[in-house]
Amino acid sequence: PGTSAHIYNHPVFYNATSQDVILFAGYRWLITNLVFGLNLTTVEELVSLDAQGTFHATQILSIDLASTPVPYQTPADRRSTPVAADWIVITNRGPLSKVATAFPANPVLFLCATCTTNTNADRCLNGNTCVNGTCQC
Repeated sequence: PGTSAHIYNHPVFYNATSQDVILFAGYRWLITNLVFGLNLTTVEELVSLDAQGTFHATQILSIDLASTPVPYQTPADRRSTPVAADWIVITNRGPLSKVATAFPANPVLFLCATCTTNTNADRCLNGNTCVNGTCQC
Protein backbone atom coordinates (compact mmCIF):
# COMPACT_ATOMS: atom_id res chain seq x y z
CA PRO A 1 0.00 0.00 0.00
CA GLY A 2 1.24 3.44 -0.86
CA THR A 3 3.90 2.04 -3.18
CA SER A 4 3.97 3.23 -6.74
CA ALA A 5 6.06 2.08 -9.63
CA HIS A 6 6.87 3.59 -12.97
CA ILE A 7 8.40 1.69 -15.86
CA TYR A 8 9.71 3.75 -18.76
CA ASN A 9 8.25 6.84 -17.04
CA HIS A 10 4.72 5.40 -17.14
CA PRO A 11 2.70 4.16 -14.14
CA VAL A 12 2.37 0.47 -13.39
CA PHE A 13 -1.12 -0.81 -12.49
CA TYR A 14 -1.41 -3.88 -10.25
CA ASN A 15 -4.37 -6.02 -9.18
CA ALA A 16 -3.44 -7.79 -5.94
CA THR A 17 -6.24 -10.36 -6.27
CA SER A 18 -5.39 -11.64 -9.74
CA GLN A 19 -1.75 -10.47 -9.65
CA ASP A 20 -2.22 -8.99 -13.11
CA VAL A 21 0.05 -6.11 -14.06
CA ILE A 22 -0.46 -3.42 -16.69
CA LEU A 23 2.82 -1.77 -17.64
CA PHE A 24 4.36 0.20 -20.45
CA ALA A 25 7.11 -1.69 -22.27
CA GLY A 26 8.60 1.22 -24.20
CA TYR A 27 6.36 0.98 -27.26
CA ARG A 28 3.19 -0.79 -26.11
CA TRP A 29 1.16 -1.17 -22.95
CA LEU A 30 1.17 -4.84 -21.88
CA ILE A 31 -0.95 -6.90 -19.54
CA THR A 32 0.84 -9.78 -17.91
CA ASN A 33 0.82 -11.65 -14.62
CA LEU A 34 3.24 -10.82 -11.82
CA VAL A 35 4.08 -14.48 -11.10
CA PHE A 36 3.77 -16.16 -14.51
CA GLY A 37 4.65 -13.23 -16.75
CA LEU A 38 7.34 -11.51 -14.72
CA ASN A 39 8.53 -14.36 -12.46
CA LEU A 40 8.14 -12.15 -9.37
CA THR A 41 6.30 -12.84 -6.15
CA THR A 42 5.49 -9.30 -4.95
CA VAL A 43 4.82 -5.97 -6.59
CA GLU A 44 7.57 -4.58 -4.35
CA GLU A 45 10.06 -6.60 -6.39
CA LEU A 46 8.86 -4.80 -9.52
CA VAL A 47 9.22 -1.46 -7.73
CA SER A 48 12.76 -2.47 -6.77
CA LEU A 49 13.69 -3.37 -10.35
CA ASP A 50 12.32 0.00 -11.43
CA ALA A 51 14.29 1.84 -8.73
CA GLN A 52 17.49 0.05 -9.72
CA GLY A 53 16.90 0.78 -13.40
CA THR A 54 17.32 -2.92 -14.20
CA PHE A 55 13.90 -3.66 -15.67
CA HIS A 56 13.70 -4.33 -19.40
CA ALA A 57 10.70 -5.47 -21.45
CA THR A 58 12.61 -8.55 -22.62
CA GLN A 59 12.28 -9.89 -19.04
CA ILE A 60 8.55 -10.42 -19.55
CA LEU A 61 7.97 -14.15 -19.96
CA SER A 62 4.34 -14.11 -21.06
CA ILE A 63 1.92 -11.46 -22.34
CA ASP A 64 -1.88 -11.71 -22.25
CA LEU A 65 -2.86 -8.44 -23.97
CA ALA A 66 -0.90 -5.71 -25.77
CA SER A 67 -1.86 -2.25 -26.89
CA THR A 68 -1.34 -0.96 -30.37
CA PRO A 69 1.91 1.04 -30.65
CA VAL A 70 2.21 4.18 -28.53
CA PRO A 71 5.10 6.17 -30.06
CA TYR A 72 7.15 8.21 -27.60
CA GLN A 73 6.00 11.80 -26.94
CA THR A 74 2.87 11.60 -29.06
CA PRO A 75 -0.59 12.57 -27.76
CA ALA A 76 -1.27 8.89 -26.98
CA ASP A 77 1.96 8.69 -24.99
CA ARG A 78 1.35 11.93 -23.10
CA ARG A 79 -1.94 10.55 -21.74
CA SER A 80 0.18 8.02 -19.81
CA THR A 81 -2.78 5.76 -19.29
CA PRO A 82 -3.68 2.41 -20.82
CA VAL A 83 -7.42 3.05 -20.57
CA ALA A 84 -7.64 4.92 -23.87
CA ALA A 85 -5.35 2.47 -25.69
CA ASP A 86 -6.54 0.05 -28.34
CA TRP A 87 -5.88 -3.49 -27.14
CA ILE A 88 -5.00 -6.73 -28.90
CA VAL A 89 -5.55 -10.24 -27.52
CA ILE A 90 -2.35 -12.27 -27.71
CA THR A 91 -3.34 -15.71 -28.92
CA ASN A 92 0.16 -17.25 -28.88
CA ARG A 93 1.26 -16.18 -25.40
CA GLY A 94 4.94 -15.98 -24.75
CA PRO A 95 7.75 -13.45 -24.40
CA LEU A 96 7.51 -10.13 -26.22
CA SER A 97 10.08 -11.23 -28.80
CA LYS A 98 7.91 -14.21 -29.80
CA VAL A 99 4.52 -12.49 -29.91
CA ALA A 100 5.62 -9.30 -31.68
CA THR A 101 4.95 -10.93 -35.04
CA ALA A 102 1.39 -11.82 -33.97
CA PHE A 103 0.14 -8.20 -34.07
CA PRO A 104 -2.59 -7.35 -34.87
CA ALA A 105 -5.02 -9.94 -33.60
CA ASN A 106 -8.41 -9.49 -31.96
CA PRO A 107 -9.11 -5.89 -30.85
CA VAL A 108 -10.51 -5.43 -27.33
CA LEU A 109 -11.54 -2.46 -25.22
CA PHE A 110 -11.65 -1.90 -21.45
CA LEU A 111 -15.23 -1.51 -20.29
CA CYS A 112 -14.48 0.82 -17.39
CA ALA A 113 -12.81 4.21 -17.58
CA THR A 114 -12.46 7.47 -15.76
CA CYS A 115 -14.84 10.26 -16.69
CA THR A 116 -14.87 13.96 -15.98
CA THR A 117 -18.33 14.65 -14.59
CA ASN A 118 -21.40 12.75 -13.53
CA THR A 119 -23.29 14.11 -16.53
CA ASN A 120 -20.44 13.55 -19.02
CA ALA A 121 -20.48 9.79 -19.31
CA ASP A 122 -19.29 9.72 -22.93
CA ARG A 123 -16.35 7.48 -21.98
CA CYS A 124 -18.53 5.02 -20.07
CA LEU A 125 -19.44 2.11 -22.31
CA ASN A 126 -22.47 -0.16 -22.42
CA GLY A 127 -24.78 2.48 -20.93
CA ASN A 128 -22.84 2.72 -17.65
CA THR A 129 -22.94 5.94 -15.66
CA CYS A 130 -20.22 8.23 -14.34
CA VAL A 131 -20.13 8.54 -10.53
CA ASN A 132 -17.46 10.60 -8.78
CA GLY A 133 -15.16 10.49 -11.81
CA THR A 134 -15.35 6.71 -12.39
CA CYS A 135 -17.51 4.79 -14.81
CA GLN A 136 -19.68 2.32 -12.92
CA CYS A 137 -19.30 -0.97 -14.78
